[in-house]
Amino acid sequence: MTDTNTGWGAPEPTGQPMQHDDLAGFWIRFLAHVCDGINILPIVLAFDWVALAVGGNTKATIQLLGAAAGIYMQAKWTGERGGTPLRVRTGVLVVDRTDGSFIGIRRAIVRVLMSYVSQFALLLGYFWMLWDRDKQTWHDKVAGSVVVRR
Repeated sequence: MTDTNTGWGAPEPTGQPMQHDDLAGFWIRFLAHVCDGINILPIVLAFDWVALAVGGNTKATIQLLGAAAGIYMQAKWTGERGGTPLRVRTGVLVVDRTDGSFIGIRRAIVRVLMSYVSQFALLLGYFWMLWDRDKQTWHDKVAGSVVVRR
């Protein structure tokens, strides 16, 4: 196995089928999710500050743009690098279920949006990984991804 680097401290996916030992557990995934939030927060807050400064009827529009920017950036990082910069530093990467490659921006957008469904369903979509053979959440299943430790 080669140990090439993504530029953020984590090795590139190997292209080998996922081994069961590679799959990340619940608590490390929880930590990685917190890291994602930390990376996305400054983007959303910047839009919120602008919305507060502008006020009026455009406030909601600016906040919606901030949410969209946050979703896009998380999807871009996840699709191209396996996660946000802090997530990648932890070595917990989102990769394709079959070959271990990065999932691309489109699939990552679907994954991020489905993660909100996982949350709104009383977090059942997140807890699904506890009894799933491949440790997949609902948003992993929809995107065809798994979360691995590298």
